[in-house]
Amino acid sequence: MHQPKSAPAPSPARPPAVVKARRRVFFALALLAVGILLWAGWAGWQGDSLDGARSALDRRDFESAYQLVSTRLAERPDDAAAQLLAARASRRGGDLPRATNHLRRYREVRGPDAAYEFESALVRVKSGDAAEAERLFAAHVERPNDAETPFVLEAYIEGRLTALARDGAPPPADQAAKLRRATDLWLKRRTGLEDQVQGRLWLARGCEAVNDPAGRIAALREAVALDPDHYGARYQLSQQLAQERPDETREHLEYLRNKYPDDSRIRYGLAATYRVLGRYADARPLLEGLLGGPVHLSASVELASLDLDEGKVPAAERRLREVLAVVPNAAEANLAMSRCQRLAGRPDEADKFRTKYEELEAARTKK
Repeated sequence: MHQPKSAPAPSPARPPAVVKARRRVFFALALLAVGILLWAGWAGWQGDSLDGARSALDRRDFESAYQLVSTRLAERPDDAAAQLLAARASRRGGDLPRATNHLRRYREVRGPDAAYEFESALVRVKSGDAAEAERLFAAHVERPNDAETPFVLEAYIEGRLTALARDGAPPPADQAAKLRRATDLWLKRRTGLEDQVQGRLWLARGCEAVNDPAGRIAALREAVALDPDHYGARYQLSQQLAQERPDETREHLEYLRNKYPDDSRIRYGLAATYRVLGRYADARPLLEGLLGGPVHLSASVELASLDLDEGKVPAAERRLREVLAVVPNAAEANLAMSRCQRLAGRPDEADKFRTKYEELEAARTKK
């Protein structure tokens, strides 16, 4: 017969001190794991803040990019990568003093390395340094696939266009050709919607600099076709068409007014277009709604012109005298007053205001 197996002997009880020690180790390891997870999550969030800023820069949303980087810098002011990105967002957004400040801070942290020198050069190019612009253009235009080339092209184009607008003279043929080449290369390299629209806007400005209104209109039409909701492209197109195609101007401004009903510039332009088209009943309430606002004086002059269109000469004269008492050198007000005086049967007064208008216009075009 088999003898029954005896039960195993119970394990000896662990001393309380050993149990407590093991618990302490367990809790310490748990806290360490939690700490690692929290740190990883924080680090990931920090990385995402810069990734978000870079994405905003790619969308040409420069201020949003800057705000995202600023959040990072509020926590880590010595983060060199964030300082450099803040400088880039500021430069591309047109705030060159702010870009310079961030570059100074970057240099304090990292020193004058290659990234600092490159971004500083771009700031100089965008501020109008012609020699630096030509140096960088020559260095990068033959290397279109370099990662840095689009930034050089952007700074070059904007710096040159700003200088041309400031000088008010057409560029030499070789400069115009370089500007067009830079813009064409930008359009080949930067295929995103925002960059494609921006390239067309640069083309339009370049056409304006060389007195090519047809080219400017064509470039703006392409920009609007790419992004129908782009405020700047559609508004500029409306202004370019105002003299020759007021009804198309009306269509563009009505489109914008539906999107930006409180925009005084849009409302004023639409009212002026309605007046040109003879839609006086539509123009007047728009203009009256602008009185007392940021375009008060322009609206008053336009209302005076509307009064003259409707044969209300005394009302127009009262409005214009009020405007000229505040801004005697307002060219459009002097022109409108010349018309007013002629309709009132005072040709000598009309000639006086007409001469004043021509002098003001001549002075403006010389600047």
